[in-house]
Amino acid sequence: MKDFTRKDLSFSLCGLNCSLCPMRLGKYCPGCGGGAGNQSCAIARCRLQHERVEYCFLCLEFPCSNYVGAEDYDSLITHQQQLSHKRRARQIGIEEFSQEPTRKSEILQTLLAEYNRSRKTFCCVATNRLPLAQIEKIVEQVANHPALGALSMKEKAAYVVRLFENGASREGFMLKLRKKTSSLADLIVFSSLPGTKSRNHMVLIQIALKKNSLVTTF
Repeated sequence: MKDFTRKDLSFSLCGLNCSLCPMRLGKYCPGCGGGAGNQSCAIARCRLQHERVEYCFLCLEFPCSNYVGAEDYDSLITHQQQLSHKRRARQIGIEEFSQEPTRKSEILQTLLAEYNRSRKTFCCVATNRLPLAQIEKIVEQVANHPALGALSMKEKAAYVVRLFENGASREGFMLKLRKKTSSLADLIVFSSLPGTKSRNHMVLIQIALKKNSLVTTF
């Protein structure tokens, strides 16, 4: 997005931990305000009109209408702690707040490298959602597994996933992204946008329309 640049590429303007995002890990996104590859969004555009604050919680209008329903659904990263992260960072200061996501990022890198590269999204959600103390306890439990060296990578991955899922269950939530289902109207609008006339796009839209018992010609 033109003219949208920030210094902190690990913690987004709106309260997401970019360092725990699969898009950032896969080098598809440079991080919030990182230049080329950074997607445009309403909050980034809003920031350009509000003294270019580094974090939304520094704006006098925070939380504003941009945050209505912000935690209801996820994108490629969980949004479930978006506002609480911002409030916590404002309360204790960004330097102290950043210590936890930095440590979580280090643990995430270890998990992906040694146990679970094929479950990148799962590990990102797990390290985002679970408390740091619980994550460190799980990592220690994995490292102390008496037969860890004899397990295949697939078996190690399954063991790690099971520990994280059990931890999330005790906290009362599931380690899954909550995707917002596109409405039929959204699909029709999408089909009219430039660059969306490929055969694959049209097939997907036609399937969705058939499921809604409609016959439409594109």
